[in-house]
Amino acid sequence: MWTKLQLKTIFVSTLVALFVVGSWLNLCGVWIEFPLMVDRLPEKWALPATMGLVSNL
Repeated sequence: MWTKLQLKTIFVSTLVALFVVGSWLNLCGVWIEFPLMVDRLPEKWALPATMGLVSNL
């Protein structure tokens, strides 16, 4: 059947996949809200430009 190592590998892989999907959704949510935040924040369009550079690193 399944060994303990295989079960652990499947479990860890599932957790990693869930973490990646969660962080990707979080980043997409921030990108969607940028046009709403630009008018209210003192950084104006410098904030999306900075976030674009940081997210690509």
